[in-house]
Amino acid sequence: MYKITMTTFSILFLLSLITYINHFLPANASEESDVIIQITSEPTDFPGNNQDTLEILFTKATKNSNDAVHVIGSIKNVGQDTLRSVDVTAHFFDENNKTVGVTTCCYAEPSDMEPGHTSSFDSFSTAEQIVDEPKYFRLSFDWDVSKVSMIDNILNSAIVAKSDPVKDAGSGLECGDITTNFTLNSDLYCDSDGLNVVNQNGLTIDLNGYTLSGPGIQSDNRGASLEEQNAGIRLEDSSNMIIKGPGTIKDFDAGVLNNRGDGNKISRVTFTENEMAVFDVESTRSNIEDNLMFGNDIGYAGHSSSGAKLITNLFKSNDLAGITFVNSDNNGISMNTIQGSVNGIFLDSQSTDNSVNSNNVLQNHGVDLNNANGLPIETNDNSFSNNNCNTSVPDGLCVM
Repeated sequence: MYKITMTTFSILFLLSLITYINHFLPANASEESDVIIQITSEPTDFPGNNQDTLEILFTKATKNSNDAVHVIGSIKNVGQDTLRSVDVTAHFFDENNKTVGVTTCCYAEPSDMEPGHTSSFDSFSTAEQIVDEPKYFRLSFDWDVSKVSMIDNILNSAIVAKSDPVKDAGSGLECGDITTNFTLNSDLYCDSDGLNVVNQNGLTIDLNGYTLSGPGIQSDNRGASLEEQNAGIRLEDSSNMIIKGPGTIKDFDAGVLNNRGDGNKISRVTFTENEMAVFDVESTRSNIEDNLMFGNDIGYAGHSSSGAKLITNLFKSNDLAGITFVNSDNNGISMNTIQGSVNGIFLDSQSTDNSVNSNNVLQNHGVDLNNANGLPIETNDNSFSNNNCNTSVPDGLCVM
């Protein structure tokens, strides 16, 4: 087995892009139809029945030609506190006001909203998730309210900036090795690796609404081995780990680096400004669910990994790709929303028997679905079904 580096992975991926990106032109988007009527949210649709905290600026729900329901919108924090991990759910009703479906994601972007700030959201339900014809929809919301006022946040940020960068002020928590369950109780900055987990089983890391941040992508460190790259959470030879939000991991070479792991789960975490949000290497049965990945170089990358399940995540504005697999097999990608990358979903020629089903992959700069730069899917036995997208190589992978 040759040594894998993040830079090696990125270079291989970039070289594969060069073969088609200049000649590829997106096709015309399919027309949406059957606008669904919004009804007013109820007090119980807001945490604490507080309707005065969040204002809905715009929203729209449409059903497209493959009967997937697509919901987009914009919201504003009109309260006095920071709203953390804002989650937006759409409920669908038939003409008799009977519930016929519900979306299963997504976080707003950005998911943490300071007073006076706005966020957008984008979610969908596949035809299989809607039991009858939707006529109306209603939005509900969930979030964690920061117990620190905006002014206190500014003061605390100044205090942390002057303190030891490897130790978070007042929390008693440090960057380094983790051998027991771990819960953040304030933001934590680390000047190299964040939390290291080696040869552990069944531990939980709870971000608890806070941010784990690093020194940024280390350009002078590219080409180094995995051990020399910085990671927000590094899992080495560990199994059945749970990394859960709400919370944010930002400014690392890898937000989570899962090396030779098995059965590890990541859910409800926001990843931003990392080289790779989540990097699976020689890992099995990863569960990546309900996460928000935006503004990274790559959202999720799997190398020589199998059995991963990526479900109901939102990938947006990740430069190179939302999701990419290299030399990986028997992985499942379903019910994700992926926008704003060169590649939405990319599988290389050595990635086989993977299933890409019921994803919303639109508005990417190069191609939405890419099976090994146009390799017939029969050649590497990957399956694509019910994906709402405009462009694919080879042709015919999108449901128009």
